[in-house]
Amino acid sequence: MSRRRLKQFCAIVWVLLVGLVAPAPSQAATGSILFSPNRSEQIVDSTFDVSILLNTGGVAVNALELYLTFPADKIQVVTPTSGSSVLSFWVNGPTYSNQTGTLSFVGGLPNPGITTSAGVISTVTFRAKAAGSAVIKVLGHSKVLSNDGAGTPLAVTLGQALVTIKPAAPAGLTVSSSSHQDQAIWYAEPTFIASWPEILGGSYSYIIDQFPTTIPDEIAESTTPMITKSVAADGRWYFHLRAAVNGVWGATTHFVFQVDTSPPAAFEI
Repeated sequence: MSRRRLKQFCAIVWVLLVGLVAPAPSQAATGSILFSPNRSEQIVDSTFDVSILLNTGGVAVNALELYLTFPADKIQVVTPTSGSSVLSFWVNGPTYSNQTGTLSFVGGLPNPGITTSAGVISTVTFRAKAAGSAVIKVLGHSKVLSNDGAGTPLAVTLGQALVTIKPAAPAGLTVSSSSHQDQAIWYAEPTFIASWPEILGGSYSYIIDQFPTTIPDEIAESTTPMITKSVAADGRWYFHLRAAVNGVWGATTHFVFQVDTSPPAAFEI
């Protein structure tokens, strides 16, 4: 069967299922459309999966029309999958628009339908585009139809998924020093002066010690991209720096500076 004839056949089946008999009045709310997970935290530019689940509340169903919306400025669909769906045929395969922020599924399955408490309709892979909150929700004109010979709409509660998107963690910063330019050279200057590129809206945590791998805590010492600090003794010192944007802390940069304020020993020529 050609692809076009197969699509026409599916459309005819759909009409037979839901279009020839006027639907009876809706039943009491027994089912639901849910999301898993229904709440998550993501990082900008990361991808994540959200499964759309069907709970029929003990009633056999054989068709559904599902329409979803999402904020297109915050997230976008990478791919919706239908291979693991409880639905066995699609009148219209999973379709979506990343311009309008819409996603839809129209399909069904033959008699005797299905009764399920958590059947997977689809698992959708999204990409986080921008920081903020994104709500994925089912629109009110969605339908779940009972397998009762009349296509009676099953009243269902419509869930939603909340995605909190955080900025990506800042990368390690490039530190330069006007007082101790070369990390391999010893300097008689005990005052360390350093700077790094400013991050818009960033804050900085740093520490100076004599351990090469220290990680600064997540308490900001400054919002200014420079430091002037004096050390109390000669030796090899380490400046450790990390930045945060909107509470997300990035990688640590380690910068070594060496101090030797003692004059050379006196000797006779």
